[in-house]
Parts: sequence; C-alpha cells; structure tokens
Amino acid sequence: MGGICKTTIAKATFIDIKHMYDASCFVEIAQNNGDSYSISCNILKQFKFEEKPKDLNEAQEILKSFFIKNKIILVLDDVKDQSQIEVIPMDVISTSNEEYSMMIYKINIEELDEVSSIELFNSYSWRHQEKLDNEFVEVGTKIVKACNGLALSLKVMGAFLRGQKRLRYWEQALQRLKRRRDLDGDENDSDYKIWNILRISFDNLKDIEKKIFLDICCFFCNDVYPQGMKKKRALQIWAKNKEEEELEEDMDCILNTLIQKSLVKIDNKGILSIHDQLRDMGRMIVEVEAKYKSTRIWNMNKQPIHKSSNQVSNIDLI
Repeated sequence: MGGICKTTIAKATFIDIKHMYDASCFVEIAQNNGDSYSISCNILKQFKFEEKPKDLNEAQEILKSFFIKNKIILVLDDVKDQSQIEVIPMDVISTSNEEYSMMIYKINIEELDEVSSIELFNSYSWRHQEKLDNEFVEVGTKIVKACNGLALSLKVMGAFLRGQKRLRYWEQALQRLKRRRDLDGDENDSDYKIWNILRISFDNLKDIEKKIFLDICCFFCNDVYPQGMKKKRALQIWAKNKEEEELEEDMDCILNTLIQKSLVKIDNKGILSIHDQLRDMGRMIVEVEAKYKSTRIWNMNKQPIHKSSNQVSNIDLI
C-alpha cells in the first residue's frame, strides 16, 4: 500500500547505518525510468565510476567486482518489478508495493496506530506549539481515525488544518472527509481510498493553485523527467505561459502554498518532488473530470487525436 511511509523509513534506516559500510547508495527507481541498465548506471555513478558501461552485462560485471572488494549497503526504493532487482549482483534492501518470490526477508509496514497517528497529525496541524482545547482534540481524533493510519493522509490533512483556530473549520473538514469516505467504492482499492482523503486538500485550492499542482503531477515529476525538474526552471516555464499573467515571483508564492500544504516538496538540490500517491490522484482527476479531462499529457498513448485530421486538441501547453 502507498502512503504508509515505506520510503521515509527506508531513508531513515539508510542514513542511520550507512556509516558502517565502505560505500552506500540509495536509488529511487522512478528517477531511472525503471529499466535495469539505467538503475545499474545510477548505482555506478553514486559509487564514483565516471565511465558509463556500454551495456547491462558490462555494468553487472563492474558492480560484481566492486561489491566483492567492498562492504556495501544498497537501497532500491519503489521497486515495481522483480527483474529490477535480479540484475543487481548482491543482496539489496528494497521498498515495494508488490511481493516477490526472491525475497530473503520481508518486513510488512503496517498503518500507524492511533497514538502515533495523533502525534503525526498534531505535528503538522499545530506543530506542538500550544495545548489544544478539548473540542479540537475531539474533532482532531475523529479526523485521525478517518485517515486509517496512513501517514501521507495524516500529513496532508494536518497541513490543510495548520493554523486554523476556528473549530467550525475543523468540523467542516471532518464532514468533507466523511463524505469522501462514503465514495470509497471498492473496499479493497486502497489507492482510491487514500485519493479520496487527499482530494479534500486539492478541492480547497484556488484555481491557479490547482493548475500548478496538476502541472507538477502530469509534467514535472520523476517518471516524465527522470533527472528531476528544477524549481527555478519550472517557475520560468509557468511565468512564460502566455495564458497566465502571473510573474515568476507570483508563481513562486503559489508553489510555496503547495509546499506548506504538504502537496509538493523541494529537495536539497532544488528539484520538485511529489509523492506518487498525490501524483496519481492528480492524474486521475485529469483523466476523469470534465473540467480537466484531456488537458494534460504525460503518456503519449493517452493523446487525444481527431481520427479524421490527426490533430491534437484540448491540451494545456506549458
């Protein structure tokens, strides 16, 4: 299941123990197009190999030789397919939503318990700055329960309510959350459940904030830009869009709003980052809702074409 902090736990573990090894490497599969050769090249690059191998076989031989001579810790994040691991000539730590027969040892990450959920939610909604009144505690506890222990949902809902000192605002958020849960549909569709919770924060955005968020979901994420989209470059693109009058500074303010709401992140290299559950929710909105339907393309196979003229229509170009 997505949104339960597998990546966060893996990164924290990696940072905590990497000093015990001669070399360490953390690879986000989404940034490598998911193919075995790209993953292998990324690993070699992190291990300071300057010359790029000519093919996958050569990459495997170089890795095997390096692993034999050194004590290594290697983490692969968000593995989609078993073949992505099979090419690595050593044992690895991996995170995945799937199960693989070749796993030697498996740890199932469960949803947070109620105490941990409340603590995480409060750290985003109030940041422990003051003691909450009993009325807020009661409503907040109900919101936490509705999030089902999903860390991402707790973070986004907490950020959505951050600084709001009107009890009525919290109660309205709870009612919207309950209505969204009533739309869950398939009880086994965990993605749809978390999207319904995350959607509350999206619905509360201004129109221009929604457009920027959807642009990031569809255009400026790792599976479209494997090397990542720089914040500065994205701001320049948005500011030059002839359909928008906002200047680059205004777009920066809009982006900061999305960051404050825990919908988007900027890493230490200035690259835009978004959780894959938020990305998929945004793409689902573009695919199914009339207002946004077919306005953005991230997969050319989904391109809306007029069969009679082979022309593309209804696309937001940025």
